[in-house]
Amino acid sequence: MTTLTPIPHEQQQSTLDHVNEDHRPELLLTAHELGGATWAHDALLDALYEEGFRLALRADERHEQLFIPYPTPDGAAHERLRAAVGVARERRAARDGTEAPTTPIWFDGRVHAATDVTLHLRRVTLRHVTPDRAALTWQPGDAARVALNAQHDLGYTRPYTLRAANADAAEITFDVYHHDDTPGSRWVRALHPGDAVAFYGTRAETLPAWGERPLLAGDETALPTIAALLERWTHPYAPTVLLELQDPADRAYLHGVARPDGTFIHWVMPDADGGLALPDAVRALPHAPTGVWAAAETRAARALRAHLQDERGLPRTALNVTAYWKRAARA
Repeated sequence: MTTLTPIPHEQQQSTLDHVNEDHRPELLLTAHELGGATWAHDALLDALYEEGFRLALRADERHEQLFIPYPTPDGAAHERLRAAVGVARERRAARDGTEAPTTPIWFDGRVHAATDVTLHLRRVTLRHVTPDRAALTWQPGDAARVALNAQHDLGYTRPYTLRAANADAAEITFDVYHHDDTPGSRWVRALHPGDAVAFYGTRAETLPAWGERPLLAGDETALPTIAALLERWTHPYAPTVLLELQDPADRAYLHGVARPDGTFIHWVMPDADGGLALPDAVRALPHAPTGVWAAAETRAARALRAHLQDERGLPRTALNVTAYWKRAARA
């Protein structure tokens, strides 16, 4: 059995965060083309090694890990990962007789409604102009990436998780946390009905295996997904919810949101320097959670992952912790 050389956790985590946030379709393509895992419906980058990378694959109740060697012997891990995706694209294109796509396919939408839900959360409903998007299906945590300008500049886009989707009306709704003078905040505050908005996606979410003690955790940016999860909860065990909000007024976001009987919601007080109050609250739970969905700032997400995997021993299939933003660049 070949011994793999793991890349230090602190060196690979930013790559894992970025790739799992923005490039899950490419990971799935790579699993299909280079790993032969055509059964998989979703893929996450699980670990980077000097010799290759490991993917966590899922299709309904089936969960497996897949190791794929790098196609090139030299270079940084993230560069060789990019090369692997390139090889997968070329193989798919050669088989289909098409050119490998290098840019996303944009879809046209128009703002149907834009309203403030709380002081810092604004709800935007887009109606699809492109007819073939009307068959959209979704689950909580799925996301679309929207253009903040008319030029569709890939460096000027933001991913937003869906709050709801209506296939019959060809509509998607997302709630945007806005604050200060960030690009995303300026964009969402200026939206009005009738405005054109281009988007691409959606990014499919992988929900964890919940077990008997499910946990939902996050900050303001996680509220839309947590609310959608509570409304659509079907697991027999009710979740515990830990939320860290900078402004208590934003607690009103969950007013009127249906939740399963037995749900416990705990409001976490932010710490002085910001970043570790939420992981500390999870660490203080009297019993380890068995399945976790969480989204927060990068520092908090990393601390949560380290605690849940290294200290609590949760398997990858029971864990979905995503870094939604970096401090000083929250929108």
